[in-house]
Amino acid sequence: MSSRWNYTTDEWELLYLTPLYVGTAIATTTRSGVLGSLREALTVATGPASVAREYPNNELIQALVARENSPRTRDLDAETFARDIVSARDRAFDACHRICELLDRKTNAVEAGEYKRWVLRVAETVARAAREGGFLGIGGGDSAISEDERHLMESLRREMGLC
Repeated sequence: MSSRWNYTTDEWELLYLTPLYVGTAIATTTRSGVLGSLREALTVATGPASVAREYPNNELIQALVARENSPRTRDLDAETFARDIVSARDRAFDACHRICELLDRKTNAVEAGEYKRWVLRVAETVARAAREGGFLGIGGGDSAISEDERHLMESLRREMGLC
């Protein structure tokens, strides 16, 4: 199993930021109204730790959410949300691609698969945080996950080899 010390600082930052990138891409996919957007933004920030409870024996995930990160990584949290949202999807796909290469080199298949599923569960959690459409996030469609969000999650799943 992996720990912080199996990775360089840049690799650790990528592992830490990928669920945030993916969550941000999902949150910016469709309009959720003011309240919905706030719910999704909060879920992007809290989702990784919340979903990590589903993987209590994955040392890599637990170390990431325990905030055993370099001070530079913690400083990047605010930068993640401040960046241009137009590039959120590109950042998410790039991170997923790089994560697959990194995990193939540095960890076993079980840990890698759980990490990838964790990232996608964060995406799903963000997508379910608010109904899409309506006014101020009220009166949206029947589904908490829009068709665009569903399509993006499926594309991310394929990018990470979890079809």
